Amino acid sequence: MRANGEKKIDKVPVDPLTGGAASTTNLATLGTYNDAKQAEKRLELDGIGFVLVDGGGIVGIDLDDCIGADGTIREPANEIIWTLDSYTELSPSGKGVHVFALGEIPQALKKDVLGIEMYQVGRYFTFTGQRIDGTPNTIERRENELLKIYQQYVNGTQPAMLPLPSTDDKPTLDELREALRHIPVQTDYEDGWLRVLMAVHSVFPDERGVQLIEQWSPGYSGEVAVKFASFERTQSNGVSIGSLFWLAQQNGYNSNDRWQAMIDSIKNKDATDDGVPADKPRFTPIWAREALEPLPPIDWIVDRLFSAGSVSLVVGRGGSKKTYSLLYLAVCTALGVPWLDFDTKRSTVLIVDEESGRRRMLHRLAEVMRSLDADSDTPVSFISLEQVNLRNIDDLNALQALILEHEARLVIIDALADTMPGGDENAVRDVQPVFMALRAIAENAKAAIIIIHHLNKAGGYRGSSAMQGAVDLLLMVESSDNHINFVIEKSRDVEPFTFAATARFDDGRFALLPAEPKNMKRHYPGSQVHVLRYLAQNGDALLSEIGATDLFTPSTIRSAVRALVRDGSVCRVDEGGAGKTATYGLTVENVDLLS
Repeated sequence: MRANGEKKIDKVPVDPLTGGAASTTNLATLGTYNDAKQAEKRLELDGIGFVLVDGGGIVGIDLDDCIGADGTIREPANEIIWTLDSYTELSPSGKGVHVFALGEIPQALKKDVLGIEMYQVGRYFTFTGQRIDGTPNTIERRENELLKIYQQYVNGTQPAMLPLPSTDDKPTLDELREALRHIPVQTDYEDGWLRVLMAVHSVFPDERGVQLIEQWSPGYSGEVAVKFASFERTQSNGVSIGSLFWLAQQNGYNSNDRWQAMIDSIKNKDATDDGVPADKPRFTPIWAREALEPLPPIDWIVDRLFSAGSVSLVVGRGGSKKTYSLLYLAVCTALGVPWLDFDTKRSTVLIVDEESGRRRMLHRLAEVMRSLDADSDTPVSFISLEQVNLRNIDDLNALQALILEHEARLVIIDALADTMPGGDENAVRDVQPVFMALRAIAENAKAAIIIIHHLNKAGGYRGSSAMQGAVDLLLMVESSDNHINFVIEKSRDVEPFTFAATARFDDGRFALLPAEPKNMKRHYPGSQVHVLRYLAQNGDALLSEIGATDLFTPSTIRSAVRALVRDGSVCRVDEGGAGKTATYGLTVENVDLLS
């Protein structure tokens, strides 16, 4: 590639043999890697490039302007990089990233707003050789991951809006109030509650409409006025008052002749194949001005940890007392008393148990309830060994219905692997739909959902990196004897921090008491022991040096180093920065005592 007169690289491809212009679609103007390197020196070019050719089987992903000034890779680029886990390098600008993987995509993808492009033929990528640290130095086969990413970001098709029925007349407030009386308040957020708001706004976009909705749905009073204001900034929200009468009719409302024509019009003209009116817009934009308006505070179910509408992952080894800890959390929340040093909002709690079984759950729950003096009316319930399958739409709908029926605000699922039978927790295609579905349920029910999960052999959470990207909070649990450390590795709403507890078993009771975090004897898996001993014997080292062994694969060593960096046993000792090769060193002593 040749620079322009201002020495700014404009990445114009050059034929490495003739020095003339090259074409990505004319193989005669392209050459080998050696040809390109020789031409770079001979013609005094600024770099080399790589062309994706038809049948080559390589997909190139261009993630533009994703690296911050401090070298941090922003989302969604970071998730894409670690989902593909293939050769990844810095772009010439130093602000973007190129990823290459073996596989296919249906067609080229270009999402300018997100800075994401995907190509597999006829595209020219500049090649710097500045590999992103921690990524493989080879191009890996990733057919499923490529397809999943493509499907996640490609534009979906949307049918054209059908014309909405209109009328010069409009219902009175009393007529609307009677119709609303038949619509359940605990209805689906998008297809129920939000649609009702849009319908009322179409005829009463002022304070009268706000008050009407607040009378019908008092639990959402702080949100109604904000939503009405957002509707005002769109030319049309696409929902007519007929939708409200249609929803009411499905719940026993007897419409008079005045509005029946409008209902019939919606059913006959705007209905989709499943009989639901199609007048709801596919997307509801939220305008920037709304960010400057007073926002409701975070609805914490457990202060600073678990909020309404959130999905969280609690991860620990077997025997780390994570289940006991969350049972104690469940009863504290049901009683509205603090859990450790965290205030709770008194709420109904539902536990989905696919590990312990009915007898063990009742035994453990009794131990916790005795400790907290909880009586038989404590609003905690559980289902046990019901073979819940979070990959099955019927089970997901049944779970949501159960949560809504009992108005549960805290839901604990034990454990992830047991509730996605037949799914591969290492595959994005299996994991991501589960978390997306749980996110929708949490939002609809305004509940906090906590999923219990297990560590892998390297000491990190087991399975796909998509899990960390999907959750609002990732809480690691580690214990030694009766001391428990809780380490927040990720939180969307607060800065990560560490807290601790002491577990006390006494005379048929279990209690969890606040404690100070402390260093505990670690039981490192073999791959991590190798890393620690190598650094202890050889001093600071590159990842490639640590991985020069026949005992473990390079991928295993990479995972081991990442886990040790997370828990503070190993740290990066160089200055860091995007595109810089990392050097690692120890932060622990007595490595010879590790087991």
